[in-house]
Amino acid sequence: MTEIKDKLCQTPMIARMPANCTLVKRSPQSVTPDETMVKSMSKLLRTIQENKHEVLNDTGDEIDIDSYVNAKLSGHGDCYTETKQTKGISIYISVDGSGSMDNGTSMDNARTLVASLFRVSKDFKEIEIRGDVWSSNYQGDVGITEINSLEDCKYLTTKTTGNGYTNVYYETPTHEAIKYAAKRASEGFYTHKLLIIITDGYPQYTKKGYQIPHTTLIKMAQKNFKKALQIVPNIMCVSISGSSGADHLLKEIFTSKRLVSFNNMMQARDFIEKDMKRRLVEVLKQ
Repeated sequence: MTEIKDKLCQTPMIARMPANCTLVKRSPQSVTPDETMVKSMSKLLRTIQENKHEVLNDTGDEIDIDSYVNAKLSGHGDCYTETKQTKGISIYISVDGSGSMDNGTSMDNARTLVASLFRVSKDFKEIEIRGDVWSSNYQGDVGITEINSLEDCKYLTTKTTGNGYTNVYYETPTHEAIKYAAKRASEGFYTHKLLIIITDGYPQYTKKGYQIPHTTLIKMAQKNFKKALQIVPNIMCVSISGSSGADHLLKEIFTSKRLVSFNNMMQARDFIEKDMKRRLVEVLKQ
């Protein structure tokens, strides 16, 4: 199954790219995983789960002698052992790459967070990490950069390469980001899937020089979000705008149940680390 999955993943991305979306290159930035976060999460995972563990049942691979004796004495009980593969989780992180993410250290912290999760996943096969960074230009083209490895994390930036009017991707097409990220998240290897969308402001989208009104963008995003929930039920939006106005619009899209708000990316990063630990414990203990 792993070999089949690897072959499927080699399909050119352009084949499943929506018409108004395009893969873009972004200017690389240095990135270093947060070793404190990596050690903390790794320590937790090692204590709750090994890659494989044995369970007792009535049709296993081998007989457990102690269990067999106890079953004979008590008249009931399973005595066969079977090696059981641990369940895993596929996590997809979609990061807003609009110009406003350059304010302060928002993108720097997002880059460190994603890199740290990739670093943890290298030692634990039960965790699959993937993601993207997205934004749009003034013609309505959505520029997406895929993040599929620790090495790719250096491209978690707002600046795209190339010159010219059509190569400036500084707007926030939230409605398109939801649709694209949900589709990619649904392709995750494991049954348990989590989609995290990180954004810092108002949905903003211009098509052929015409700026789409917020009311229209909200409706478009709501429609795509409802469709997204049908294929990835576990979706969380993390707002780092620090603006009540932006949070109000995002609540209309994601609902208050699925939106968490912070004043900056550093606070959000701490929350995501804690929430990620909780979710991993829930999944890997099953």
